[in-house]
Amino acid sequence: MSSKKSEAALETVLHAVQKNYISLNDQDMKRYGEHFTKVLTQLIELMKQEDVLFKAIYSRLCGAGSYYDGLKVGKPEEYDMDVVMRLPINYNDVIIDNSGVPAAFTKVKITKAMDHLRQHPEWTSKYRFMDSWRNKGDYLLRTEFLSWIESVVNKALNRLAKKETQLLISLTKSGPAMTFNITIPPDNTKVDVDFVPVIEFTHPKWPPHHVRGLSADLIKAKRTSWFIVPKPKKGNTDGTLWRLAFHEQEREMINDKGVLKPVCRLLKKFRDTQGINIASYYLKTMFLWEVDIRGREFWTQKQGFLFMHMLKVFRDKLQQKSIKYYWDKRYDLTEGCNVSHKKNVCDRLNKIIEKIEKEVETNPMIVAKFILTEEEFESLEMSITLPNQYKQLQIE
Repeated sequence: MSSKKSEAALETVLHAVQKNYISLNDQDMKRYGEHFTKVLTQLIELMKQEDVLFKAIYSRLCGAGSYYDGLKVGKPEEYDMDVVMRLPINYNDVIIDNSGVPAAFTKVKITKAMDHLRQHPEWTSKYRFMDSWRNKGDYLLRTEFLSWIESVVNKALNRLAKKETQLLISLTKSGPAMTFNITIPPDNTKVDVDFVPVIEFTHPKWPPHHVRGLSADLIKAKRTSWFIVPKPKKGNTDGTLWRLAFHEQEREMINDKGVLKPVCRLLKKFRDTQGINIASYYLKTMFLWEVDIRGREFWTQKQGFLFMHMLKVFRDKLQQKSIKYYWDKRYDLTEGCNVSHKKNVCDRLNKIIEKIEKEVETNPMIVAKFILTEEEFESLEMSITLPNQYKQLQIE
């Protein structure tokens, strides 16, 4: 049996997996998206009415996370949305201070910027409250900024509830995210939207020291905005640390790279089916590193080959006991994971890789067996059309 035939059969299997068990339903995406976008648009307008400072510095809503990256697996019922704010200051006066700061975080010193802003004719009427966002050393305080935005959101939500009597929406909080639990009529579908306030910066203002510089390709593509996020760092008590975020750059890096996105979705589905407790962002980070190493052409190869390649990369990262943050490799994304857990997952991946490589030539369905749940696999077996020699799958 030729390898070309088995490759073709494997591609047929993986395309069927993508189409039937991973791809999002277009109608659901449109309905959910239109509904929660309408709710958030109303909320933003009410926030502007409630707070003159918010009205002055609000820039836009910016989709983040798996759905907007094109990497979402499962139903489109969870979304991440950044509330982007642009400070009314001269950004040249801002100091991005990474000295002695934990990897992936930064401090922002605004002494000169705020001194100049205090001279603004609308300081008293619009911007004065920003004075409470800095400590005695003139560092921007994550805690005070987050407290302010939460108060504005709560005021707007109260008005929205009175205005929209048919609207069912509740709010929960986790770290910097305010999660809106929105119910969509008429069938009461639940949608969760993480609403994360961020402050925007633009290249050439860029974090110094260990943070990776912005590449010429990303500058050319005009992906020059980056954010600081009021995400707490364990052990930091003075509220001055902000998490770095490079959503625009990451989205550009994985865009138009052949079958990178479908392969990433396969790996995420595999993770879910196998019950592996590892965040989606960690998996995406592995792809960012591979894009950096391999280039664009690498991702034009077959899904089957690339899936197995990334499965081995996943195994190797766990064997090395770390997945380095792409923008600052001093930071291990898995630092909170138990070492024995990493080893156990690594051992499982080794066994799965060994079994697939042993049987895939004669049984291309073996790959789907590990990606899909038992029920999904049985459904696929009933529906897929493969040459007779591949039909029968024998797996212990």
